[in-house]
Amino acid sequence: MTTGVAELPQVYLKPGGLPVMREPRIVSTVLGSCVAVTFHNARLHVSAIRHGPGRASSGAGKEEGQFQFVSDAMPDMAMQFAGRGLGSRNVQAVRELLEDASFPIRASNVGGDRGRKILSNTSTGDVRDKHLPAGSTKVLP
Repeated sequence: MTTGVAELPQVYLKPGGLPVMREPRIVSTVLGSCVAVTFHNARLHVSAIRHGPGRASSGAGKEEGQFQFVSDAMPDMAMQFAGRGLGSRNVQAVRELLEDASFPIRASNVGGDRGRKILSNTSTGDVRDKHLPAGSTKVLP
């Protein structure tokens, strides 16, 4: 029997976070110009999600386990995942990183002028997105 989304514990993913988990959860995050990348292995019952800018950083000031940019996180994310069995430049950087690591892109939804709320179900690998209403965010001075 499949666990309903409403029954699963929810976890909010802040930018820079990288949960790799076996526990059934709904991981949510809100994206503007950043990107989110998810991995799911149904056979091993493990999922990972990453939220952050896609472009590469110099690596300066990065603490172990903290990943400001997707390019910083990809090697660790792939290693952890395998170990258990924007804008347009951010999107392009992530596409290139995934291609270089031989990870196929199964689905994507990018672009536009509104943010998105992402919901990732770690038990199924399903990812849903909801566009935020226009004007729901504002630039602070």
